[in-house]
Amino acid sequence: MIRAFEAGTDILLMPADPTSAIAAMTKAVESGRISMARLDRSVAKILALKVKMGLFQQREVDLAKVPDVVGTAASQAIAADITSRALVLLKDSLGTVDALRAAPRKVALVSIADVGSTLGGTLATDLRAAGYTVTAVRVSTTEPTPKELSAAGAAIDGAESVILATSARWGSYSGVIGLAPATADLLKTLTAKKPAVLISFGSPYIISQVPTAASFVIAWNNSTLAEKAVAQALSGLLAGCSHGPPSTTPLPVSATLATRLAPAAAVLDSAIRAGAAPGAVLAVSIRGERFVYGTGRLGLDDATRPDGRTLYDMASLTKVITLTTLAMMAVDDGRLDLDAPVVQYLPDFARGSGNKTAVRVRDLLLHDSGLPPGRPLWLETIVRAGGILRTVTTDLSAPPGTRMVYSDLGAITLTAILEQLYGERIDRLFATRVTKPARPDPDAIPPANGMAAADRTDREGPLARSCPPWRSPR
Repeated sequence: MIRAFEAGTDILLMPADPTSAIAAMTKAVESGRISMARLDRSVAKILALKVKMGLFQQREVDLAKVPDVVGTAASQAIAADITSRALVLLKDSLGTVDALRAAPRKVALVSIADVGSTLGGTLATDLRAAGYTVTAVRVSTTEPTPKELSAAGAAIDGAESVILATSARWGSYSGVIGLAPATADLLKTLTAKKPAVLISFGSPYIISQVPTAASFVIAWNNSTLAEKAVAQALSGLLAGCSHGPPSTTPLPVSATLATRLAPAAAVLDSAIRAGAAPGAVLAVSIRGERFVYGTGRLGLDDATRPDGRTLYDMASLTKVITLTTLAMMAVDDGRLDLDAPVVQYLPDFARGSGNKTAVRVRDLLLHDSGLPPGRPLWLETIVRAGGILRTVTTDLSAPPGTRMVYSDLGAITLTAILEQLYGERIDRLFATRVTKPARPDPDAIPPANGMAAADRTDREGPLARSCPPWRSPR
C-alpha cells in the first residue's frame, strides 16, 4: 500500500486489511518516509473532486432516482464503452489472441468459478454468435470433480484455441486478492496442456500465480458487460484504441511459416534436451507474418516454459560495454565518486537488512557489495520502477567487502545511480553519450558487400509487437 502511494496513487481502495493499511500509512508519515506535503496534495485533490461533485451540499443519493439515471440506454452505452476501454491485454507471448482474432475457430472455454456462478455464459454465447465453435466447460473453484476435470481436458485436447475464464474476488478483511492455491494449481495444469488465453474477471494480480499462461487479459469484474467486451475483443469486433504505439500493426501468426520452421524448432528442442541451455525462444518475422516458438524452461529452478515475451539479456556484455563505460564517464564528469556510499545517490538503498550504508559505488563494480546474485524480479513486478525499487531495497547476504559474488542486483543498482545522476534512462544515455558520437559518417566509408550507405538506417527501440486495437501497452 505504501509503495502504491509513493508511486502516485491518491486513493487506496479496498485493501485486504484496512486496519493494517491505515497503521502502515500512519507509520510512514510519522517516520518521514511520506511527507505531510505529499499527503496533503492527495487529500486536496480528493476534496476538490468532492466539491466539484457537490458532495458537501448533498452527500446522499436519492435511491429512487438511480434507475432513471443508471438504467437508461445512454448510461448503459457509456458503461459498455468504459468496460471495453478498460480491457488490458497484458501478455500475448505466442500470438494466441492474434490467432483468435484472425478468424472463427474451435474454442474450448473453461470457466473456473464458484458453484452457481454464470461466469463464461455470455462470453460463450457471443463467441458463438460471431461464428466460433465453442465447447464450454465449468470447473468448480472449491472442489473440482473428476468428471469436470476430464471434460475440461477433453475440450482442450479437441480445440484449436483455449480460453480460461476465472473471477478472483477481493474484499476488505479477506486477506487475499488472488486465486486460492488449489485454483492456481489447476490453471497451471490446464495452461501446460496447450497455450491458452487466461482472462481475469476480477483481480489483475493472478498473473503472478499462473505465469505459464501464454496470454493474459484483465477484464476487472465479473459482469455481463465485461464478458461482452471480452467476446468482442477476442473475435476482432472491438474497434478503437488511442493508447497503442502508432507504429505497431498486428502481425498474424502464420501456419505456413510454422510449417517451414518446424525443422528449426526441432533442432532447438534437440539442443535443449542435450543440455545446451535451460530454454530458448525462436522468433521469426518475415513479410508481414510471424512465428514464435519457446522450448525448455526459464531456469534450472523455474520450470516455466519461455515464450515470445521472454527477454534474454546480454548481461555480461551489457555490464562491461554499457554500464562500466557510463560509470567511467560519470567519474570523468565529476558526477560520480567511486568511494562514496551508495546511499549518497540512492537514499532508498539504506532500506533492507545488513550494513547497507557501508556499501560504496566501487563495491558494486567489484561485485563485493554483499548483494545476492539476483532475485526473480519478473515474478514480483511488471513495472520497471518497481523492479528497481525492489533491487535497491534488497537485503545484503554478506557484509560489504568480504567476498566477491557476481551480482546482477549490484549492476541494476549502479544503473539506478547513473539514471538518477543524468535524469535519463540508461539506454538513451548510452545512445547519446556513446553510440551516436562513435558512429562514423556513413558517407566516409565505402559500402560493404555492395550495400549502399543510404541503406544503413538506425533501428531504434524494440521490435514492434502486435497491438490489437484494444490493447494498451505500458
